[in-house]
Amino acid sequence: MHESEDLRGNVIRDLTALNKIEVEPWDVAELMDQENNPIYENSKLFNTIAELTTSTYDRLAELQAIYQKHVSLQMPGEWEP
Repeated sequence: MHESEDLRGNVIRDLTALNKIEVEPWDVAELMDQENNPIYENSKLFNTIAELTTSTYDRLAELQAIYQKHVSLQMPGEWEP
């Protein structure tokens, strides 16, 4: 596993948890797939999510909107908790 894959997985899992969805370390969203989704293509999105999750202000509504807008951040349709 590459460092960028760990980073993107952690950012997505944090975002998912803030949307009240519990995922396990082996659960994978589309954007966690490093081979088909190079991190540099989505770096602005990941930077935004990281900035919002570490903000000292309440940014939950913005994080929820990002999660809803970007289906590739969500667990696949056949995924079950």
